[in-house]
Amino acid sequence: AAVLELYLEHQGFTEWSESLALKELKRNCTFANRDLLAKKKHSIAQKLKIARQEGNTAEEDRLMTQHEQVLKLARLAAK
Repeated sequence: AAVLELYLEHQGFTEWSESLALKELKRNCTFANRDLLAKKKHSIAQKLKIARQEGNTAEEDRLMTQHEQVLKLARLAAK
């Protein structure tokens, strides 16, 4: 947050405070986490579909566990 604040001051955004920089940093991290989790869920869903088509139950079980973990992370990230 301090680095972001210094950068913004250097760029002429003198009204930015450390608290505002921290708030913006948290907001951007939240969006990045949400995007990453959505991509991961989609990737797992695609792999799960293939595992089901191939009848690979061991891979299907592993992917279902991963999917559940990603869903838990998504719920935590939404708080």
